[in-house]
Amino acid sequence: MKRFITLLVTLSMVFSLNAGNKVENKEESSQSVVMKTVALCENWDFESGFFTPLHPGNSAGGHGVSYYLPNMYETLVKVKQGEIVPGLAESWEISDDGLSYTFHLKENVKFSDGSDFNAEIVKLNWDALPGIMGPFNGAYGLTSTLIQSSEVIDTHTVVLHLAKPYYGVLNDLSIMSPMGIMGAAAYNEDMTLSDAVLKASFGTGPYMYAGDYDGTSYTFVRNPYYHGEEPDVDSFTVTVITDTNAAVLALRSGEIDMLWGSRSVSYEAMSEFENDDNFKTLLDEKVQNVKYLSFNVSKPPFDNVSVRNATAMAIDKVSLCETVYNGLVAPTNRIFPKSYPYCDIDAEGKGFDLEEANNLLEAAGYVDTNGDGIREKDGQPLSISMPYISDNVTSDNAMLFIANQLKAIGIDVTVLAMDQMSWFGVMMQGDWEISAFHTYGPSFDPYTIMSNMDIDMQSDPCAWQVSLVLPDGDTIFKELNVSTDESRIQEIYSYVLGEIYDKSILIPLYENNPPAIFNTDKIASVDINGSTYSDCVEVSQIKMR
Repeated sequence: MKRFITLLVTLSMVFSLNAGNKVENKEESSQSVVMKTVALCENWDFESGFFTPLHPGNSAGGHGVSYYLPNMYETLVKVKQGEIVPGLAESWEISDDGLSYTFHLKENVKFSDGSDFNAEIVKLNWDALPGIMGPFNGAYGLTSTLIQSSEVIDTHTVVLHLAKPYYGVLNDLSIMSPMGIMGAAAYNEDMTLSDAVLKASFGTGPYMYAGDYDGTSYTFVRNPYYHGEEPDVDSFTVTVITDTNAAVLALRSGEIDMLWGSRSVSYEAMSEFENDDNFKTLLDEKVQNVKYLSFNVSKPPFDNVSVRNATAMAIDKVSLCETVYNGLVAPTNRIFPKSYPYCDIDAEGKGFDLEEANNLLEAAGYVDTNGDGIREKDGQPLSISMPYISDNVTSDNAMLFIANQLKAIGIDVTVLAMDQMSWFGVMMQGDWEISAFHTYGPSFDPYTIMSNMDIDMQSDPCAWQVSLVLPDGDTIFKELNVSTDESRIQEIYSYVLGEIYDKSILIPLYENNPPAIFNTDKIASVDINGSTYSDCVEVSQIKMR
């Protein structure tokens, strides 16, 4: 359960603070220059996650900082519009057997403490990774479990050798956690994390931590050694505001300048601010994740494919998105957008069809014999419970909407609102019939979630239901993870996704796009579409007045 909690709640990225490497900004020496600062907020305290970089098992208490890591750290490669593009590596080659990846690194790059970025540092990060992640190695992409060795060719050339080939290596290397590159000062001689990471950041990104935590807020300043285009914002402060309503009030009062990301911006807030001339609302063009329903296929009634298909056909996704979310999310019949690698297939999930839903239940032997509106079979009413994570009013309303739609076909649903920890416990114990969850989002989709559909991974009880339904579910995902033949990889994806849709193992509901609201008196523009990581705050994308 701990592994699953860590993976799916946080999807946290490599990080640390920076107190010891504060460098005077030249602009600060001039009294005539006005510093451009931005005030933001986060709904989780950074501290418990902040002080345990690269060790997801110890960061379960607080993950707010994970959304800010692209400001401090960089990876060798990035994913943009579904394509792998250079990051800290300018180019790379892959051996014919898929076991060796040679990276040619950018030159003249430094970490925020002034030390050089080079091949030795990349090797150190790779070599240290399995030990630092411990039992959670592999929870953030399989590549970290496949590292056999690394080799420095010269100052700016390094080779990663794998124990076996994996088609998702480059994608995994783009994931900030755990593949963000930290400087040598972050490590002890035995490749454990040094005490320095408790109070200092060692990244190559545009910003670094200023070391001023006062119990409620954190300030980040420009990295004076940053090798990229100088950002417009000089510094930004993140204040911890756990209540979303309080965050909205803070935005209106001017205490903060912007709300960024679905964890901070409610759909109610988007509707409230969209017609206010003092503020601007935005939706990222990139899909953050797909919300879906999952069934416990090992228990009645959802061990029956007809009941699953009937449930899928009973949900009017268009009405759900319009009624509950005011049109701010888009209905979908696909677990992954077609633009994702290997996901451009013709098959998709069931559409809304109440008549056919009722016919399927009738044929499966579920009939309302006493006229109470609830179907029965063999004397047992078609009554189920639906635990879900209750993180805001909208999620509560969405689950009630779905419960009412299922009642229309004779399924009695008891919704069970839970906090995250309680929900995880119920799910891992298998004490559920139907629940709602979401895909992981870029850069994890579709690679990591496809791996986690294998029950042997024991990482995601919603996703692994797929392996329980497929006749070859115990082998197909293992084959996928060692395949080097692109045509076979595509064939497996087409097969697995087709079965998910045909047998309604997972029911896609809608696509989430990360939102933002900002004060137009302070901020001129925000290119949230330019952010590399979905739902992550990248302050370099902000332009000030």
